[in-house]
Amino acid sequence: MNTVFRSTRLACGVAFCGLLVAGSSALAADLYGRGGGLKDGPFYEAPALWQGFYLGGHVGAAWSKADVDDVFDYNGDPQFKGNLNTNGFTGGGQLGYNFQRGNLVFGVEGDIGYLKVDASKDVAFRPTTCVGTYTSAPYTVNYDPKMCAVDTKYSASGDLYGDITGRLGYAFDRTLFYAKGGVAFLNGDFKAKYSGANCKTLNQCGSGGPAVFDYDHSETLVGWTIGAGVEYKLTSSWSLKAEYQHFDFGSISYRYKDSYAIPGYDHTGGHYTSTLDGKTKVDFTADAVTVGLNYHVGGGEYVGLK
Repeated sequence: MNTVFRSTRLACGVAFCGLLVAGSSALAADLYGRGGGLKDGPFYEAPALWQGFYLGGHVGAAWSKADVDDVFDYNGDPQFKGNLNTNGFTGGGQLGYNFQRGNLVFGVEGDIGYLKVDASKDVAFRPTTCVGTYTSAPYTVNYDPKMCAVDTKYSASGDLYGDITGRLGYAFDRTLFYAKGGVAFLNGDFKAKYSGANCKTLNQCGSGGPAVFDYDHSETLVGWTIGAGVEYKLTSSWSLKAEYQHFDFGSISYRYKDSYAIPGYDHTGGHYTSTLDGKTKVDFTADAVTVGLNYHVGGGEYVGLK
């Protein structure tokens, strides 16, 4: 009987020790496992890689155009309709905020910088009704079409620009493809220098000379912009981007009025003048290709992205 009792106690002791060992192994596996153990630290869901504030800078090339439509309210309403083209440097800074929901990234961005617009063109107007004869006894003068010319020099310029756009994109981990669009601004300036025909030089009208006047109009233009780009996360804080953007800054419209010389010869030995009235509209557009660098403030990171 005693032998049976001792055997039973021994079996129970072995079973209890086995339970302790098994429990210890399970506890160790739990402590050092993925479910919040000591080995790998607590497990948590990583924040979105693209979400948060960012700021940076960009540089690139721009192609700008000023479309001019200038009509003289004069005989025949001579008109110049053409464009002034230029290309050059653009650069500036940007500031924005991204939201991220899964692979979808959306937010708002503002740009400010320099956009070169600097172009000019010389144009000669030829009113159609200058051909003919003017008689003022004792003089008779034959008009010549080229002497009715109004020589004009146009110039368009711009420098400071800005935009506020919405961005919508799709992220593949570190790579973000996006489109953007919104409102755009440009500090634009347009000048025109009008010169009437020089009668004296053309030996048709005594001491007459050219009438010259300048017109200068500056304005902050407001229009729209649209573009697309790709951005790549170099680290959790830095990203590199390449972008194309089209700008339509709207128009400058104005009227002008002055007098200019018309060739002729009157009894005083002078020249005839005519009032020059007109209206001008100038449309400013530009295209830009830029590269930029962004710093993400407190941006999220995935495991393995340093």
